[in-house]
Amino acid sequence: MIAIFNSATGAVLEHVVATSGIDMTGKGQKTIPVGYDASTYSWSVAARQYVEDPAKIEAVLVGQVKAEGERRSMLVMSTGGAKKTKYAAKAVEVENWYGLGGVGAATSALLAAFNLLNTTVRARKFRYAIADAKAHGDSVDKAIARFVAGADASQNEAARLEGIEQAGVDAIKAATTVAAKRAAHAAINWAAA
Repeated sequence: MIAIFNSATGAVLEHVVATSGIDMTGKGQKTIPVGYDASTYSWSVAARQYVEDPAKIEAVLVGQVKAEGERRSMLVMSTGGAKKTKYAAKAVEVENWYGLGGVGAATSALLAAFNLLNTTVRARKFRYAIADAKAHGDSVDKAIARFVAGADASQNEAARLEGIEQAGVDAIKAATTVAAKRAAHAAINWAAA
């Protein structure tokens, strides 16, 4: 492809495959670079050619980092409405559990407070923990511990990935040249601790 531009102003007039049959009076021509993509190149009036545009490159690279961060986060977080609803209910049960005696209270004190609740209140406040304990053949305190461990593992990994994503985006935005933006993108290490 060839860009035809106004020789006086440098503005692009059209893109053509060949210049044969075109009146080139007052016009210049420049071969469009291999790999040209309107989403990453802009016409430089001064240079009279298409050049990679740092702002466009930044937008593409930031979009890629955010998409990868989202993809990786969804591997450790719940997808779908039902799972999210269940996990939110389990989180409430964890808070209800610690509300029985406070964070750091002895398990025996929490179990004693739990056992003082009437059956209806217990079933409403701890339905998932009761079902989990029954399925595992153990106790509600152990079910709550599993909920806490699972949520902590998921949230810790999601937070780690968010930190890497944000640092990568910040580095890309701070870079001032196309090469530096690409280098910042390439330097993102998703496996970093």
